[in-house]
Amino acid sequence: MRNYSKHNTGAFTLVELLAVILVIGILVGVVIGVGNRVLRRNAEEQTRVTMAIINSALGSYYDDLGFYPGGGGADYKQVNANLYTALWANKFSRERMATLDPDSVNTHDSQKVLVDGFDNILKYHPKGGAGG
Repeated sequence: MRNYSKHNTGAFTLVELLAVILVIGILVGVVIGVGNRVLRRNAEEQTRVTMAIINSALGSYYDDLGFYPGGGGADYKQVNANLYTALWANKFSRERMATLDPDSVNTHDSQKVLVDGFDNILKYHPKGGAGG
């Protein structure tokens, strides 16, 4: 017959280790889920702010010149780059554009373009006036 010591050896059983791993896995899943939701909300808010600033800059551009910037091409990326350049060239719209978050401007084919909070290039569809 074996003689079992009454002293605790300090080791964990396999079931205890699996329970700890399960709890850690659940916590990691919750943190990742909440983190993704927070990142998405932040990107959506950044997009709303960026669009409001661009809208304000377009209004200032129109108030100064009487027309909106033209598209200048069929490719929406080129149109976006032309819009960015036009809004920065006008002193009134530039005041508005200066308030953009630096993350709202990206470089594509060596030209600066406006992007949303998810880093997608924004599409500009000029209408009326000299803009199209």
